[in-house]
Amino acid sequence: MISFLGFANKAGKLAIGRSAVISAHLKNRVYAVVTARDASEKINSMANDLNVELFRYGTKEELGRILGREEVAIIGILDVGFAKSIRLQANQKEI
Repeated sequence: MISFLGFANKAGKLAIGRSAVISAHLKNRVYAVVTARDASEKINSMANDLNVELFRYGTKEELGRILGREEVAIIGILDVGFAKSIRLQANQKEI
């Protein structure tokens, strides 16, 4: 998961944060969402309402560290290939 998120970030295929995810979703560009396990109930509810595949990974601090930020609660995956890679990895082991 970590490497895929890093690659996707460098490729510009992530919407990072609540506003960015909502904006990308309104343009039908979100193929999957990753939320931190310690994300707020509001973030989790919003992620569920997007009707895309949802993955939970790490803490806000861990996601932030991967993406060069302090904390990140929600990430939108904007590329079908990266979404598929994350799904395959999630099926191989629990994330």
